[in-house]
Amino acid sequence: MNSALEKLQGWFGSRTAQEQRILAWGTPVILLLVIYLLVLQPVTSAWSGRQQLLEARLDDLEWLRAQSSLVDRLNTSCDPRREPLQLDRIESEITALAQRLSLMASVRRVTGEDSWLVELDSAQGNRVLVYARSLVCAGLQVSSLDFTLAETGSDVGRAELRAGLALP
Repeated sequence: MNSALEKLQGWFGSRTAQEQRILAWGTPVILLLVIYLLVLQPVTSAWSGRQQLLEARLDDLEWLRAQSSLVDRLNTSCDPRREPLQLDRIESEITALAQRLSLMASVRRVTGEDSWLVELDSAQGNRVLVYARSLVCAGLQVSSLDFTLAETGSDVGRAELRAGLALP
């Protein structure tokens, strides 16, 4: 180790005064530059990338929280606490479900069967689907659904549903 240091001092001493000043000032600058390029620059680059990723994720989280009211309305499961429909009140319950969705329903029981025919006039397609889902959640089985648009380009039409008792 001492011999290598002595050789380096001999080499440095053989340089001119101008070269010695250049080496004395340039070596630390180059050493700091190498340390920066090998250590600090990759660390700061990785940190900056993580910060950008964090900001993007926080923006996504904020957007999701803003959409939570919409997602809450998209509940796709039936309420298990709901009591099943009573056979003697099915027709009135079918009508009440339609009225809750602002649908004009005409309900009549199909003779000889445990099923009902529901006709909806001036109904929007999405409301008809929500109505059919409500009937299923109430314990009925929707066996057919026919929807006819009132006119081309309109979302309003006439719907006909056939609902019956769900088989256990």
